[in-house]
Amino acid sequence: MFKLTFKQQVLTGFTVSLLFVFVSAITSYFSIDKLNNDTKWQSHTYDVINLLNNLKSQVLNSETGIRGYVIAGNREYLTPYQQNATKISPTIREVRRTISDNTEQLIILDSLEFYANQKLDEMKEVLRIYDIDGNEKAGQRVMLGPGQLFQK
Repeated sequence: MFKLTFKQQVLTGFTVSLLFVFVSAITSYFSIDKLNNDTKWQSHTYDVINLLNNLKSQVLNSETGIRGYVIAGNREYLTPYQQNATKISPTIREVRRTISDNTEQLIILDSLEFYANQKLDEMKEVLRIYDIDGNEKAGQRVMLGPGQLFQK
């Protein structure tokens, strides 16, 4: 049988221990790197969700302002429309910049942008009808017009 001297046994034990520490360090490094990467993507996901929630609020607030104005005839109800309608395009651009690395999401964003632009055009048309024909015609447009096709 193969016999080791005391010095060789100590060196072998030290080498094996050092090898375990080295493997443990490498494993820890890759684990921490993966955790950091996962955290980055989680943060990115929340950024996109927040931007999309902002976009949804901007469209809804704009539409609510238009409807309030048509119903009440009070120009103060246009404030939410005026404050939010101008934010929609910049928010879409920010979403596009944030998801620029994902072509599948960019395709979905294109359809969302089309939807938002259709809603904005319809709101402008309702205002135009209100200015020309009054709140009754504008109210009919709101209730029966193409804007109803863009729901949900």
